Amino acid sequence: MAGRHEEAAPRRGWLPRQLDRLGNRLNGLYLRTNRQLHGYPALVYRVALAFGDHEGTFMAAALAYYALLSFFPLLLFLIAAGSTFLTAQEAKRIALDVVARYLPGAMELASGTVEQVLAERSALGLVALLGLLWSSSGVFGAIFRAVNRAWGEGRP
Repeated sequence: MAGRHEEAAPRRGWLPRQLDRLGNRLNGLYLRTNRQLHGYPALVYRVALAFGDHEGTFMAAALAYYALLSFFPLLLFLIAAGSTFLTAQEAKRIALDVVARYLPGAMELASGTVEQVLAERSALGLVALLGLLWSSSGVFGAIFRAVNRAWGEGRP
């Protein structure tokens, strides 16, 4: 009767043994595949880990945000500068073609804005240039931070 109150050694059941076997088989499959593909699976795995360690998705989102932010001042500046060399109708057509290609949902907004820019192109050209410089500094700042983060560098 004393055996009833003794603690039994933990027994491994069927499911944990099967999971261990499956894990060992998958590990062997990975090692064979990695060897046959000359280490590319290991490279992809290390790249994915490094991308996560360096907050790659955050850096990509920041870069995309600043690039989108700088698109509109660039468009305004190109319209104002281009209208000095082209007729107003040609500048409007080219600008709207660019908007239709890259931002198709913004055609209504862009159409009215392009007409306003062409009407007041001298003053808006300078404002657009300043906006372009400011927003492009954000793009290049995001690139600078992302590259430094990826290479493990601090600020100069």
